[in-house]
Formats: sequence, C-alpha cells, structure tokens
Amino acid sequence: MKYTNRYGLPEAFVRAVVNDTYSKGHSDFSATGLAEPARASALKSQFNGSLEVDVSTRVAAIIGQGTHSTAERAARPGIDLCEERLFAEFNVDGARYIVSAQLDLFEMDTGVLYDWKTTKAYAFSKAAGGGQKPEGQQQLNVGAEILRRNGKEVKSLCIIALLKDWNKRDAGKVGYPSAEVVSVVLPLWHSSKTVDYIEARTRAHVLAKVTLPLCTSSETWGGRKCGSWCDASSVCEQYQGALKTGIIIKGDE
Repeated sequence: MKYTNRYGLPEAFVRAVVNDTYSKGHSDFSATGLAEPARASALKSQFNGSLEVDVSTRVAAIIGQGTHSTAERAARPGIDLCEERLFAEFNVDGARYIVSAQLDLFEMDTGVLYDWKTTKAYAFSKAAGGGQKPEGQQQLNVGAEILRRNGKEVKSLCIIALLKDWNKRDAGKVGYPSAEVVSVVLPLWHSSKTVDYIEARTRAHVLAKVTLPLCTSSETWGGRKCGSWCDASSVCEQYQGALKTGIIIKGDE
C-alpha cells in the first residue's frame, strides 16, 4: 500500500501514519480482519502494491492507537494481560487456520475482557443502540474464544468508550450519554456460537479469493462506508459502478 499526502500535511504527521507498527503476527486472520467484508479483504490482498491511501484518512487510527496507551496505564503487572496478541488454531473444511486477537486489557482475576475505544458520542446514544454494534460483539467474542483456548476464563466483555465530541449541554437529553466516558457490557457468547462465527467468516474470506463476492448493504452501511472508509474503493468495480449510476454520490459517504 502506498500513502499519498494530498493536503501537504507536515512530514511529522506522515511519519506517524507510515510508521504504524500494527501486525496480525503469524496468523491467517485477526479478530478485526474476520469482521471485515470479504470482498474488501480480497481486493486489498490482490492489489496491495498498487493501492493508494491518503494520510489524511488515518486520523481515527492515530487517535485509536493513543487510546491503547491509556489501557497500558490501567494494566496491573502480573495480573492483567494488556496489548498482547494471542493465537489459536481452528479447523475449517479440513484446513488449519491460525486466528489471532490483540487484547486491549484482560483482567485475569475478574475475567473481564475490555475493549477501549475513542469514538463519537452518537455511537453510544440510545438512538444508535447504546454501543451494542454487531462488529463490537463479534470482535470481543473472538478474543474471548482465543483466551479460552489459551487456558483463560472469560466472565464478561466490556467496552470503555471515550467520547471525543461529547457535549455537556446535551447530557440531559433523552438517550444522549450522560458523561464523556461510558462503559457498556456486551453479551458473552457461548463458545459454540463463537466458533460457528469464526468458521463462517474464515470460509467467506477464503472463498472470496476464488470468487469475488459483492458487499452487502449492511457491510457498506448503505454505501456510506465505501469512499471514506474502505481502502479498496479505488479498485472496487462495485463501488465505481455505484458512483456511475448515482446509487452512491461521491462526497456523501
């Protein structure tokens, strides 16, 4: 992947983006990668060397990485696992795959697995489901299953959300978060449900490399996710076709 600097941002910011140390390690899939649309993942793999992404689109990632350092400050030496990547093996259709999960914070004494997020207040408003997004549940439950397979007991899942645009004046409104940091407990799936999810998503990503599927409306947020949030949009015929026909209007994503 190649980075561009369309707006002439300082080289210091460019370096901060380019020097991203994120890695899924020696795994076939990560918890985050499994949740990604199979089409987008296959396109990024196929066109990796020619894809261009502007550094200006990486602000959310930069802020999120800063949140991880906050989780590290919360970790207790010898008691908690923090910012650690764990691995587990899964057999899907007779093949062996390694799936990994990067843990923000796992308290081994309480069994609570935390995910720290920096996001907008609306995402945790009542109108938006109060933080109970499917992808959040999926990723944390994959992490929980990998912890189980590494001999750890998980008792609950919790998101700690730092609301970057929280407004005190709106705090009294019905459904609006009452504080600029909220915690939300997510449902802990039975192991069999999580394994079914991992197998289904693994199968989808493997098949996408053979026969490229179309993204569903829910995967693209009705087309709003494509241009602004998908690194493969420039090589995606589905997205480019939607632009030409007016199904998606560039700039409205």
